[in-house]
Amino acid sequence: MALFGPDAEKIERWKQEGRVSRLRSAIEGGGPFAEQAQQALVEIVADPSVLSGVTDEAVVEAFAALLNLDQHAASWALLTYVNSPAARAAVARQLIDRLASRETDAALLAVLRLAGCRLGDVGLHAVRALAGMNHPRLPVALRSALLLADHDALAHLLRLLEDRQIPGAAKVLAHRFAKVAPDLRRPMARALRRQGMTAAQAEDPLVRIYLLVEEERFAEAAACGAEAWQPLAEALGAQPEPGDRTARILWALAQVDRERLYRALRLRLAKAADEAIRQPGAATAAGVGATAAWVLPALVELFGRKAEARELAAQVAAGRFAAVQALLEGM
Repeated sequence: MALFGPDAEKIERWKQEGRVSRLRSAIEGGGPFAEQAQQALVEIVADPSVLSGVTDEAVVEAFAALLNLDQHAASWALLTYVNSPAARAAVARQLIDRLASRETDAALLAVLRLAGCRLGDVGLHAVRALAGMNHPRLPVALRSALLLADHDALAHLLRLLEDRQIPGAAKVLAHRFAKVAPDLRRPMARALRRQGMTAAQAEDPLVRIYLLVEEERFAEAAACGAEAWQPLAEALGAQPEPGDRTARILWALAQVDRERLYRALRLRLAKAADEAIRQPGAATAAGVGATAAWVLPALVELFGRKAEARELAAQVAAGRFAAVQALLEGM
């Protein structure tokens, strides 16, 4: 056996070289070194940075072999891999897809835990894979993912919740609401409303304000205090027409505090500029122009900001959207 079959030294060498097919043969052949060979597969996946001859392809191959042997070991190795120095998002995505396709308890739990991964877009990919799994406990897993998911993954979950009812999701969302990034609060409020929560049911004052805006009870929202201006500003749309959503929001802000109205108008234009910076193109640039066409006259008419409006108009026309943001911040 020592001459022609596997032994401890060969197993170690095959591990260092990423010789997955040899390790798999040693496992299939049984014998005293099969367990060592399986552990070698685990180590190839878990931290390839310490193995000089292991490639990304070897990691994927080792994970596929391990999945057929022990899903719990494969899951542990994947969870360790994403935190290793050699971890690559493209490889992690492949491993997640392979694991999720098994649709077992072990797979569901591991993919759920990966929803909180901070490696590239792995957390978002895990959430997408999780949502596509066919498992009786999927609703519970998605509800748990709401607590784990980072920004992009959470944004994807919130879009799912607009179409999918998940028992208990509203309670989780309300608990996390004040802690999420401000740009996620409006999508979270939409998800809360789709999950059946109303402003009257909300215990948290901030959640209540956002739900009042979603319910288009703008005057009530504006009367809630200083925190209300941003939710109302975020809900502003295109050029206001008599009686439309934007006109009613502006009216509600003006009745309570003109300073909040001023801040809301600046935020509306700043958001359009930010979108044009993040997604450059003719459509977003046109969006800045369309927004400026009604915001700038309002800043002049209501607040006398003639000089600032002229400078902003020049920067918008030149497509210098970062300058637009800077000017708005300084006003």
